[in-house]
Amino acid sequence: SFIDDPPEAGIRASELVSKLDPNTAEANALLAIPGLGERRSRDIVAYREKMKPNSADGIVFYEIDDLMQIRGIGPALSKQMEPYLEFPATQPGTKSAATNPVD
Repeated sequence: SFIDDPPEAGIRASELVSKLDPNTAEANALLAIPGLGERRSRDIVAYREKMKPNSADGIVFYEIDDLMQIRGIGPALSKQMEPYLEFPATQPGTKSAATNPVD
């Protein structure tokens, strides 16, 4: 099921200065995302490190849906995490952002 109302900020959410890239963030940083928790934070890092050698560009997560490959992360949690995350295609200066400028 999906979350209709945005969740309240997590205990450590105020520590986020900017959005996190799950391709580079450490588990301790990911803990600041509301609802994620220690186990899922570690699972994201472990999955990323396992899959990184299979990726030509070293990027494992291109969009929020890619995180649903991790056990325990489904549509509801991914929607809850989305405001706190950024992906290569959404970061300024990346190839995708450069080829699709925002007016």
